[in-house]
Formats: sequence, C-alpha cells, structure tokens
Amino acid sequence: MHYFFHPNLSENIFSLSKDESKHIAILRKLPKDEVYVTDGKGKLVRAVILSTTKGCTELNILEEVIHTPPNNRLHIAIAPTKNIERIEWFVEKSCEIGIHKISFILCKHSERKKINMERIEKIIISACKQSHKTIFPLLSPLTEFKTFVTQSTEKHKFIAHCYSKPLPHLKATITLEENLILIGPEGDFSTDEIHLASQLNYTSVSLGSERLRTETAGLYVCAIYNLLN
Repeated sequence: MHYFFHPNLSENIFSLSKDESKHIAILRKLPKDEVYVTDGKGKLVRAVILSTTKGCTELNILEEVIHTPPNNRLHIAIAPTKNIERIEWFVEKSCEIGIHKISFILCKHSERKKINMERIEKIIISACKQSHKTIFPLLSPLTEFKTFVTQSTEKHKFIAHCYSKPLPHLKATITLEENLILIGPEGDFSTDEIHLASQLNYTSVSLGSERLRTETAGLYVCAIYNLLN
C-alpha cells in the first residue's frame, strides 16, 4: 500500500500535484483504482481515482480517518553538517523512526551556513509517505544558536556535548513529554554556547562514551526516545 500527499484535504474532489501524479503514473494506477492520501497533519483518506492526465490526477474521497498527535513530543535542533548528504540522511531516517520537529541551528563551529529548506521538505514528505506517517514533523529554518535557545519553549530542554565529564546519559533524563535536544556541529558546541544553554535551564547530557558524528547523534536520540515510548 502506497501513501500519497496533498496538503489540503478539505474538499471531497481534489487533484494531486505534478510530482504526486508522476508517482501515480509510475505505479500504473488507473481510474477506479483506490489509493490512500494524507495531508501530513493527521488526516488519512481512502480515495478513488477519477481521471489521470499528464501531470494531473483527480480523486474523490471515499473515507477519512483523523489521527491526533501524541502529547509526548521530540524536537531535535541540529547543526547542519558540512557534507549536506549527511544531514539529509538524518532527516530521512529520523522521519522514518519518529520525530515531531526538526530545527537547524547555526553554531560558532558550524561549517555549513546555508541549507536548502525546499529540498529538506521534499525529503520529509517522501520519508513520511514511505513509512506510512500521517503526521509529518514540523520544520524550522537555520537559526543562530543564541536566538534559538533564547526563544525555545519546550518543558524539558537538553544539550548534548563532549566537554564536562561525567554527564548523565540522555536515556536516564529524557521524559515522555515535550523534549528538546540540541545536537552540535562537527567541532561540538563552544564553551560559551554550553554556558548560555545552562543559564537558560538546558540540562547537559551525554550520548555515551563513543564520539558520534552529528547526524549519528541525532538519529541515536530518535532511537532512544522511540524505544522509551
């Protein structure tokens, strides 16, 4: 069973985008075939194909189901890696495992200072469809570290780094509520950034004795959180 995406499922009859219609064609779906479509906000519909033309597929909703978001949420704020493919890999795999929000932070030691958000959005949609998610993670653009940590509102906030030792392991401190975890760049956070986070009530945590790549650390956090759930 394949999922398709449409951002607005308020009308019974609707048309898929050019990209989604291309997937319909690749799968050789024809009029009268039934498919599943999600809006990425919790709605999943069973719909029948009315017509397929080049670049356009028209459907009619037969049945809909609403999924409500869980109260326990994971928000990871991560510094984009110099090699963009590595952070794209993190986005894809974290969506498959389960994450509720992804933010990008610009740190003192960051080597990448720009990111293509449109491409990241496409990766999120593709990964969530592949893993049959009906609630897609929220996405926030690249924001300077100081601005981000000052404005965050989550109940439980953590910063993972490799400086002070020993630190409590994340799995012993994370809760099943609203959680924000900061993951730094290849050169880790600066001491000033860690000090600022501490002043703003972020808890410093360890991700284990091994030094992890940025994208691996982010995925490790996803795995811990979802295992606890």
